[in-house]
Amino acid sequence: MKKAVFFLKLITGIFGLSAAVCQSVHASNNILLIIANKQMTAKLSEPISLDDVLSFYAMKRKLLSNGERATLLTHQLDSEASILFCKHLLDSFPYQVKRKWDVAVFSGRAIRPITLDTNQAIFTYIGENENAIGYVLVDSTQINQIEENFHVIATFN
Repeated sequence: MKKAVFFLKLITGIFGLSAAVCQSVHASNNILLIIANKQMTAKLSEPISLDDVLSFYAMKRKLLSNGERATLLTHQLDSEASILFCKHLLDSFPYQVKRKWDVAVFSGRAIRPITLDTNQAIFTYIGENENAIGYVLVDSTQINQIEENFHVIATFN
C-alpha cells in the first residue's frame, strides 16, 4: 500500500496533476463534447468530422474545408476535460500533447491552441468566433441546451 501511495505522489508530482484530478477522471459521469460555432459549420463545403478535429489537435492540419484557419481551444492541461480529451482521443497524456505542440509552434508549423479556464469561457469564445473548435466536459442534463447553441461534433461518455 505504501508503494502505491508513493507511486501516485511521484506521478502526480512529475506531471503536475493533483490526486483529486486523477481520481475524478474515473469517478465522473460527465460527458465530453467537442463543439464548434454553428455559423462555421454552415459555411463549410463538407461537415467537420471527428477525424478533422483530431488532425487539428494533432497539428497535422490547420485549415478548414473553406480554406480558413481553425482556432483551437483547450482547457488547462491538468483539467479533467483535457485529460479525458488527450487520453481517449489523441491516445496520449496531456504532457505528451503539449510537447508535440511546443515543437510544432517552435518550428513555425502551427499556432498554439488558446487555453481557457472554464467551460463558460470556451462557450463564449466559440459563440463569438466562427472558426473556433473546442471541447467541454458537461453534465448530461446540459446537452440539449448546448446543441441548440453550438454544433456538437462528437460526444463521449
